[in-house]
Amino acid sequence: MGFGLMFIGYFIAYLGTFISEISVFTYILGVGIIILSLRKLIFENKLFIVSSIVAILLEISSIAVAIMGFMGVSESHIAYLIFGQAYQWGTHLLNIMLMLAIFVIARDVDVLKIKVMSLISTSLIGICVGFLIAYLCINDQFTRERLMFVSMLLQVAFTVLGLITIFNCYMKICYEDDKNMEKETGNPVIDFLNRQLDNPFNRKNKPKGKK
Repeated sequence: MGFGLMFIGYFIAYLGTFISEISVFTYILGVGIIILSLRKLIFENKLFIVSSIVAILLEISSIAVAIMGFMGVSESHIAYLIFGQAYQWGTHLLNIMLMLAIFVIARDVDVLKIKVMSLISTSLIGICVGFLIAYLCINDQFTRERLMFVSMLLQVAFTVLGLITIFNCYMKICYEDDKNMEKETGNPVIDFLNRQLDNPFNRKNKPKGKK
C-alpha cells in the first residue's frame, strides 16, 4: 500500500532533525521516498493528496536550500530566507498532514491503536511548533534555552511515535489475504516500543483492515 516505503522515507527524512549538519540532504532523500510512497495512498483520502503537495513543496525547498548553501549564498539573502522558512516549517507541516491522513484511513478500517497514536503524534507536533514560535518571540536567553530543550524532546517523541505509527500501518492496514502480518523493523528500539504499545490495546481476534 506504500507504508513500507513511507517508513523508510520518514526515517531518513526525520533523522536530519537530530543531525543538523546533514538535515537538508536527509530531507531531500527521505521526502523524495515519501513522495513515491504516496502515489497509491492519494486515492485513499484527500489528506494524502494534501500531504503529497506539501511533500513536493518541501522537496523543492530542500533542494533550493542545498543548492544555495553549496553556492555560498548568504543566509540573509531574500531567496534563502524564503526557501529556508518554507523548508523549516514544511517539515512540521508534512508530519502533521501525514499523521492526520493516517488517522483518517485508520478510522475507516477501525484500527484503534493507529488512530490513537496518530492523534497523539499530531498533538505533540502542534505543541512543539508552539514552543518554537514562543522561542522566536521571546528575547530572554534563559527562557529560550529551555524552550529549545523542550522542543527537542518533543521532536524525539513525535519522530519515534511517527515511525511506530507508520510501521503499524504497514503491519495492519493491508489486504485481507496478507499472510505475513507480523513484521518487525529490525530496529530493536522501535520494535520494543511497538510491542509495549500493543499492551493497552486488545487486538485479539480483530479482523485486519482492508486497503
